[in-house]
Amino acid sequence: AGFSQGGAIAYYLGLRYPHALAGIIALSTYVPTPESLQQEINTHSDVPIFIAHGTHDPLVPESLGRAAQNILNALDRDVSYQSYPMEHAVCLEEIRDIAVFIKQRLGY
Repeated sequence: AGFSQGGAIAYYLGLRYPHALAGIIALSTYVPTPESLQQEINTHSDVPIFIAHGTHDPLVPESLGRAAQNILNALDRDVSYQSYPMEHAVCLEEIRDIAVFIKQRLGY
C-alpha cells in the first residue's frame, strides 16, 4: 500500500514481486515505467488492486489514476477504482473503503 510516490512504489514492487500478495492499495498515484511493465509483471493476475484518487488532485491528476486502471485492466488485473471529491489527500470515506478492501482480503 502507498500514497502518492509511495503508491508508485507499491505498484512497481507489487506488480513485479514473484510471490502472490493479498492485494495492492494505490492511493493518489500512477503506474511508474508502464512501458516495461508488460515484460516485467508477475504471473499473479488474481492479486486484487484497490485504486483511489481525488477528483480535484492538483499534484497527481486523476487522469493518471484512470490511466493506471486502464493499464492494469489491459493486463487482465483485478482492479477496483474509487474516486473522491478531494485534492491530494485521504478522506474518511476512502479510509472506510480501504478497511473493507483489507477485511475482504483477510477474510473478515
